[in-house]
Amino acid sequence: MRRLSLYKYFAAVLIVLSSANVFSAQLEGENADAVNLAFNCFDLEAAPSRFKKLEELALKTDSALCKLMLLQEERDVEVRNQLLKFSTDAQNILLDSFSNESVRYAISYQFGLFENEIIKISEEIQNNNYPRLGTTSVEQTLYFTVPGRSQESVINNNFDPACKKVTGDTENEMPFDSCIEALSNAADAFNNYEKSVRRYRAAQNEPKLKYLRSTWDRYLEKARAQTFLDVWVTSAIHDDYYSQRRLVAPHPRQYFLLRPQVVYEVNPDTKKGDRNQVGLSLEWFGVNWWDLKVPFGVSAISVYADYEQEKSVGHGLQLTFDNSYSFGWVKRDDSDGVFISFDLLKLWEDKSEKLAQYREDPWRWFR
Repeated sequence: MRRLSLYKYFAAVLIVLSSANVFSAQLEGENADAVNLAFNCFDLEAAPSRFKKLEELALKTDSALCKLMLLQEERDVEVRNQLLKFSTDAQNILLDSFSNESVRYAISYQFGLFENEIIKISEEIQNNNYPRLGTTSVEQTLYFTVPGRSQESVINNNFDPACKKVTGDTENEMPFDSCIEALSNAADAFNNYEKSVRRYRAAQNEPKLKYLRSTWDRYLEKARAQTFLDVWVTSAIHDDYYSQRRLVAPHPRQYFLLRPQVVYEVNPDTKKGDRNQVGLSLEWFGVNWWDLKVPFGVSAISVYADYEQEKSVGHGLQLTFDNSYSFGWVKRDDSDGVFISFDLLKLWEDKSEKLAQYREDPWRWFR
């Protein structure tokens, strides 16, 4: 009955600790609040363009988008409506500027792709995809940076005389040399619409990157040392977490598999003179919450020790505290032994190698 209660105790501890959340989400929220307080919406210096109407429209849209972005509540519907109106007005300005049918088709087609992306905007404004307008002179294309749909509008007759009449919004300027040159200048004016979003992302990313760097440094310094197999099982279990298309902090749980250790065991139930043994242990499977206020881990373990009157191999549980100090209990027939061990692997662990292992695909050896 005493042993059954002990197992129930360990099970209860595991259930409680398994509910621990990644605390980085709270820190990111605090960073976002700090950025909001420090970030200002101000008149930006526009990229040089001869399409002044388009430039003014883009800057006006950027100012509205910036103010919506700094509001605490989600305003994705307002942002979508603002950008869809901007798209319609900008498209009309460009269609009025060009008479070449190939160019007009490219403008209409690409703005359709742009609006399809804008409709997808949701949640935090700064975390969405805002396509930029661009051109390529070699392939003679007009495109938006829409994933998978970038280079589809080929412009024929790049040096069409109709394009050479385009001057932008002022008649006193010299005409452009080609359709692509005129469109490239118009793209510079259009892209002013998302300058504040880019500035805000950069302001957000600086504290996030500092946080991630400090967290990984703390992980490499404080967490339990891991063998390659330990890194593999940890990465495999948290595959969805580490496979995200963004930088992430180390997961607060480490796992261990088939990990050998040296232990010092005391078994008071055996004969005097044979009670203290140095043994070898195998950590079959374990989990460690490395970043708690009091780091804690638990593992299923077997210990080999050369006793005269007891079985050589005992089975039990190991507890780890502060990522370094472990003690546990093993059962051999009718005797109970307790042991301690120290994380000697941490003394010669290659931290840069461990970090590189986490960046690799954990399943590559099984394909």
